[in-house]
Amino acid sequence: MKHLFLLIICLAIFKLAAAQKTIDTLNFGFENQTGSAGFADRWMKMPRKSNFTFKLDSNTKHSGRYALLIEESNPSDQIFGCAARKLQHISGKEIEVRAYMKLENITGVMGLMLRIDGKDSILAFDNMERKRIRGTINWRQYSVKLAIPEGAETVYVGGILSGTGKLWLDDFEVLVDGNAIR
Repeated sequence: MKHLFLLIICLAIFKLAAAQKTIDTLNFGFENQTGSAGFADRWMKMPRKSNFTFKLDSNTKHSGRYALLIEESNPSDQIFGCAARKLQHISGKEIEVRAYMKLENITGVMGLMLRIDGKDSILAFDNMERKRIRGTINWRQYSVKLAIPEGAETVYVGGILSGTGKLWLDDFEVLVDGNAIR
């Protein structure tokens, strides 16, 4: 009986340790969703009212159960659709965002988005527009990097689409001074 009890305790500890390795508290892999919104926890849609569709896709993904899909659903005056994750209390000299993206028939601007805000204004911004990535491309890791300016208070990381086509995002990673945040 003692051996069985010890075995059960060991298995429980092993299971907890294994589960802790897979928990993604920042939800950079879009695996966590609660409620009826059908959107990834801790992520927001920008602008809030948008003619772009945002959905978790369980069929097309880089890893895990889901990737995030952004696509234009109704052409109009809307100029972009962005899914973003807000991070606060980031300090260091440089921040880098990496993620895997898959593109299908992209005609406009798309890319990773990195925005650093101060108290009253945007201090730094990059959305990969200068890279002019278009067309159809299978899963590939991309990155964007910015210096963290003096007065930085809030960082937004995400993916952005302006134009037509489909953009899938998965497996984000954020590094500050070369160290991954978790």
